[in-house]
Amino acid sequence: MDFNRTQLTDLFTGLRHEKAKYINILHKIKTLIALCNDHKLILNQNEKIMLTSSPRIIFESINFTHPILKILLEFLEKTERQINGDRFFINALVCLIDQISILLDNGVKSKVISDLLKDISNIKCDEISNKKERELVGGIENMKVSEDAFTLSDNIKEIIKGVIGDDHVSDLLVESIEATRSFSVEKIRVFKVGTGSFEDSYATNGMIVDKTPEGNVKCLKNTSVGLFNCPLDICRTELKGTLVFNTHQELLDYSIKETESIKKLVDSLNVNVLIVCGNINEQFMDFVNHRNILVLRTFNKYDLIRICDLVGGTIYNTFGPVKMKGHVGEIGVFEDGGKFFTKIVSAREDGDKCMNVRTIVLKHSVKEVLDETERKINYVLNCLNSKKSYDMQKPATNFVVSGDDFTSNVISYIKRKSSSSSSDAITSALCKSLANLEDVKMVLSDKAKVMGYAFSFLATILEIDDYLVAKLDRLDVKPRDNPNWDED
Repeated sequence: MDFNRTQLTDLFTGLRHEKAKYINILHKIKTLIALCNDHKLILNQNEKIMLTSSPRIIFESINFTHPILKILLEFLEKTERQINGDRFFINALVCLIDQISILLDNGVKSKVISDLLKDISNIKCDEISNKKERELVGGIENMKVSEDAFTLSDNIKEIIKGVIGDDHVSDLLVESIEATRSFSVEKIRVFKVGTGSFEDSYATNGMIVDKTPEGNVKCLKNTSVGLFNCPLDICRTELKGTLVFNTHQELLDYSIKETESIKKLVDSLNVNVLIVCGNINEQFMDFVNHRNILVLRTFNKYDLIRICDLVGGTIYNTFGPVKMKGHVGEIGVFEDGGKFFTKIVSAREDGDKCMNVRTIVLKHSVKEVLDETERKINYVLNCLNSKKSYDMQKPATNFVVSGDDFTSNVISYIKRKSSSSSSDAITSALCKSLANLEDVKMVLSDKAKVMGYAFSFLATILEIDDYLVAKLDRLDVKPRDNPNWDED
């Protein structure tokens, strides 16, 4: 029978069009996510070179405005909240896309596949684990100082090494976490030195500032600190002013009065270390050197806040005597990599309100490698800091070491969810794809959540009928080249 002249022609054409459309979309997604297999060297819009393995950063740098990429970025932002979540998400998509493309090629409706994927996307940890994950209260932030030395479990150490990549840097991060009993990026700082290799990196107590003291005094120990969010100068309320002097005596009197006021202000200081945010007046510097006061200048208000958390006291907006003093154990200059920096160590004990800061000094000759390693360290700390329910010291139930058990449990979960006979082919294909899933060290609950994200993303792609790209009108419209454009 010739179908070319019947109404079935449009039906067969539509089926072929739908099948080819979704297979083509899935093929493009697989080609896109294949970019995340290794580190990429990126030149961003600001002409800055970046070396990164983060899928989100890579996709944000791609000049591609398709809605699929926008949806993919939204899911990657969710998976980044779990350690190694973005890597596991990409691995799951690679395995699932191949089998879903085969199903579509064999004539399975995209709506049927999408419905099943949505049903199994809401995976709970206790549904794929033989033991229900314990609800742990408190965590590391509520530990008392009188307790024994804090040590991370071996599973957490393995996860950290899997993200950082370098064993020596991973050991420094673990050591810093155990020393500070914290996952906060404010307690564990990263300072980069552009020389040497990762093997030369080390961790030290205190905070390092990329500045050196301004005056003659370069080092002090066990002394008081004053913090000022203002320049080291007298208050000048006017933005611009002009003084008119009729005689030289008036000019001399004005200069003498200003010098006396500066000397009086410096003599009234009751601290031996000044940390200011802004410029420094030369006359102030002379009197400060005469008093043997150490002066450290910073132009970053965030660093001033961090120093305040480290040494205590409070930040003043006007220069003068200090009521709430900070106390520093040691502040001084040290040399590393041919440059001079300042290290500030707190005088407070670990039992005080703010524990001491630990700084990881990263050393490498390539700036882009340093930036990427710093991003990984902060990424691990932020993820661990957000997981208050993890028991970081106890190795047992809530961490996955082997991926085989997880994969088999997920396959069993999919078979239970898809009980109807019409979905046997889809279930078999999904289970076959998960059997080849590359394992990534992750927390069990996070792994289940990210697997659900992969199912949900593919379900969203398969239920969308068409994609439209709309662009706003350009505001910088140039006039037409034809001077007589308004003539017929």
